[in-house]
Amino acid sequence: MNSKALLRMIEAVLAAIVILLAFTVSYHYATPPNPFAIRAKGDLEKMAYDVLHRLAEEKALDEVVEKNDPTLLGDEFAAALRTLLPKNIVYNLTIYNAKRIMKYTNMTIRVEVNTTNQGGIWVNIISPSGEIITPNKWLVGNGSTSLIVVEYPELGNWTLTVEWNVAGNVNYSGVIRGFKEGAWSLISDFDGKFEIGVTQGRIHEYYFWLYDVKLDRLCSVTNIENPEAMVKASEVGEAILTYTYSQLKGRFYTLVLHLTVARVER
Repeated sequence: MNSKALLRMIEAVLAAIVILLAFTVSYHYATPPNPFAIRAKGDLEKMAYDVLHRLAEEKALDEVVEKNDPTLLGDEFAAALRTLLPKNIVYNLTIYNAKRIMKYTNMTIRVEVNTTNQGGIWVNIISPSGEIITPNKWLVGNGSTSLIVVEYPELGNWTLTVEWNVAGNVNYSGVIRGFKEGAWSLISDFDGKFEIGVTQGRIHEYYFWLYDVKLDRLCSVTNIENPEAMVKASEVGEAILTYTYSQLKGRFYTLVLHLTVARVER
């Protein structure tokens, strides 16, 4: 075999290898993925959220929840899910009662102000019941600091208002800490920066909450007879919804609904 024939054979082999690689790569990228595997989780999650939101919006379960009977609550949710979900959907709904627990014995609010011209900032702390707690002076100049201490703060939603009367630029920052269970913890922090001609008003408000949340399991509702025979992970979706309801006496309660759904062949 002469050298010219050998070179042609080598060229043919290399060309075959290149063509094979090209087909392999194009097949890998051109083959569409399984559309069901991609859509299933998103579709099921949307279905789960739609069901929970429908239950919440219609307020159909307020009276049942108010009776504080976990068995009755489970029966009513089971009936609702049988009506709202397709026959080939298996589900597990776990219901928790979210309790707000207050543990702070005191809180401190530290505010630092920096201004370019004369002026300053006044800080008001408003409790959930409307009581106004303020420092006894304006914060003026660069590096001015104020510390506000509230003993046994009231449970609920608090408001912090910042008012300024400066002629130039102003920067302020603050941190809110609470003392509970023998240690300090961060509740919230805040900051603001205002320039001449930019601000639209002289008061800004910040909101923070003074409570912990404890979840107590009330009941579970499911139509899954054999959890091990559920389905592949790609066919499972879940949704978590916080549902607030009120009793006739005006008190508010909160449920956390955790719904897992899966599509199976019945």
